[in-house]
Amino acid sequence: MYSKPFPYLLAVLCAISTAALGLPEGKPALTTETIEAIKTEVELACISIIPKNSGNPPTSAILPNECFAMWGDLFSNGHLWALIETKNDNGVAYLEWKNGRWQFRELLDITACWLPKGVKPEDRGYYHINPTPPSQAFKLKNLNADGSPVLLIPFNNDGYNLGYAIATPLPKNAGIKIVEFSMAGEPDAAFGYLITYNASGRKAWWGQRIYHKWVNGAPVKQATWTDGNVHETDEGPTWLTIETTRLSPVGERHYRILKDDNVVLRDDQPFAGIKFTLDKDKAHAETPIDAAATEELYFFERLTGLPWKAYGSNINGTNLEFAKKGQKALTVEVTGTAEGIKLFSANFKTVP
Repeated sequence: MYSKPFPYLLAVLCAISTAALGLPEGKPALTTETIEAIKTEVELACISIIPKNSGNPPTSAILPNECFAMWGDLFSNGHLWALIETKNDNGVAYLEWKNGRWQFRELLDITACWLPKGVKPEDRGYYHINPTPPSQAFKLKNLNADGSPVLLIPFNNDGYNLGYAIATPLPKNAGIKIVEFSMAGEPDAAFGYLITYNASGRKAWWGQRIYHKWVNGAPVKQATWTDGNVHETDEGPTWLTIETTRLSPVGERHYRILKDDNVVLRDDQPFAGIKFTLDKDKAHAETPIDAAATEELYFFERLTGLPWKAYGSNINGTNLEFAKKGQKALTVEVTGTAEGIKLFSANFKTVP
């Protein structure tokens, strides 16, 4: 819910000096005096927000000094939190409703990147950032494996990418903690996996999808799926780079698939050669089909060990279900090492 600023907050916040808030960029951690000033500011700012006896859906408002606030049962567990953006890049304060009042708990070390409605990106110095910053500083999104919401805080990553900090409540509501970052775009979830993103920035040489499994309420990285190679320019020979962790279903692995003729390298050594042949009659029956998307999904399943539904909703604009169906129209011939043939040949025709 979006609402207009509270008149009461205008009087409160205008009475608070901002001189004591913030340190120049590059300074160490905030001083005790600064944190105490922030504590006073945010507790006063929340004094007119009185939760209901029950319910309390997440509610948000822009404060008179243009700081964004959100409060209520944020994580759908019956516990009440309030989030307030602080001025001078001091981070995001969170407060807990306890003993009939809002009590300051901590600062999350993140500066929110957002635009009030009607404000142009250049008015805030966002000349190249992609995509355009959202109109709210905080967002709740169901990304947990159990379907419960997480807190997303957009931030300016390098002036070109809009990143998102991902925060969840600590066990027994002991606090709120940033548990992961999506460095280039809003994170997603698929088949119980959290998907975060990264990219090379302005020149768009490469993009990444990072897959995480939720373990005891925290995301654990399983695989990084890179379109391109972070060590090459956009003219490099690599089509895909796949890196998995020791905690993934297949253990720690490093693969590269070259642009020309689908040569697969493992640890930069020849591992397998893949030749795809598309049966046009079957392809027509499975339309719409995108051969490149179908082939990429084929590699995803075998090299990450993750279920194909974990990839996401689409592959480069092609619906994931259609990409999977398209495999019925492929014949795959595999050459190379014995291990490579075994890995890639399951349910497909192979060539010795």
